[in-house]
Amino acid sequence: MAHNKIKKIPNLNVLGTLFFLDVSHNCIETIDPSFLPKSLQIFNMAKNPCCNEETIRKIKTVLPILEELNDERIVDNDSVKKLDMTEISDEKVENESRDIRLFACDILIRSQGRVEKSKVEHYQKMLELNKYKFLKKTNE
Repeated sequence: MAHNKIKKIPNLNVLGTLFFLDVSHNCIETIDPSFLPKSLQIFNMAKNPCCNEETIRKIKTVLPILEELNDERIVDNDSVKKLDMTEISDEKVENESRDIRLFACDILIRSQGRVEKSKVEHYQKMLELNKYKFLKKTNE
């Protein structure tokens, strides 16, 4: 999602198994850390108006297993934080997998539709070209 002129990050908590998110080089003015999934291990928000010490501190506080922020390793000398895996249920993982498969199928169907449309256009142009060639030969 980097380099996309994004202005706002929606609530991403539904993506409970997301571990990497790059929203760098956008136009994000504020980030609500509570909208970020606790499963994030790598998060990049560099080169956004919201990227300041206060936001960085809040994000580090809210994300328990964050290992890298804005391309810098996070070192926690007090203790190693662990994600409570009970927060990520098998049902949630299955639902996300199903959603991804449905999304992929939708993309494939639309892609196939575009290919078929292109084929039809190609054949129509070939017919026009052959018709032109035929007319040119008959006029000679």
